[in-house]
Amino acid sequence: MTVLRFGPSTQADALVLLLHGVGASAEAMRPLASLLSARLPNAAVLAPDGTAPFDMGPGGRQWFSVRGVSEDNRKARVEAALPAIETLLDEACALVGVPLERAVVAGFSQGAILALHLAAAAKQPPAAIVALAGRLAAGPLLTHPGPRPSVFMSHGAQDRVIALSDAQHAAGALRAIGAEVQFEQIPEHGHSIDPRQVESVARYVAARLPSGRMDLAQAAEPHRRES
Repeated sequence: MTVLRFGPSTQADALVLLLHGVGASAEAMRPLASLLSARLPNAAVLAPDGTAPFDMGPGGRQWFSVRGVSEDNRKARVEAALPAIETLLDEACALVGVPLERAVVAGFSQGAILALHLAAAAKQPPAAIVALAGRLAAGPLLTHPGPRPSVFMSHGAQDRVIALSDAQHAAGALRAIGAEVQFEQIPEHGHSIDPRQVESVARYVAARLPSGRMDLAQAAEPHRRES
């Protein structure tokens, strides 16, 4: 499994674990990882490949299969994938040398779906969850008793893959089980990662992990979208 790593090789103050979308790979998160690392210089930013090969085309990885996926079976697939995500998070914390209380799980699309379900179901949750273009699977939410991580959601108003209304419903469902959720709507934006979201995520993570050496670096120039 490929794992991209950005940030300090030693003495990292925090961890940001990035989960890519279905059919993509760790490489798809490189622009986001690079920009977050520049804005959060004391954090280790890790982007691993999905746990399984993409089963609907050549190349790419996935966290769970979307072959034949429906509103009736998506939830079971998500929940079956969660233990592997928790293991991945534990291993990343051990590798970097930071506790879960200094870790953030951030995902895009399928990665965001898993991150949001992790917010409800994790036995030992990270400090925060970030979901870019995510939603919850339909059906009763699998939960685990205990504290909830804080959640930041950002969604394009013109997203044609995961509807804005689905993301807003997810925010409400997580608030209903006691999670603190901040929701950002990006005007005139679809299903991709926007530079405006990178800035929002960097500020959110820095605010959630204020102790230690977690300083928000000032960018030398405006961020540009990388292709």
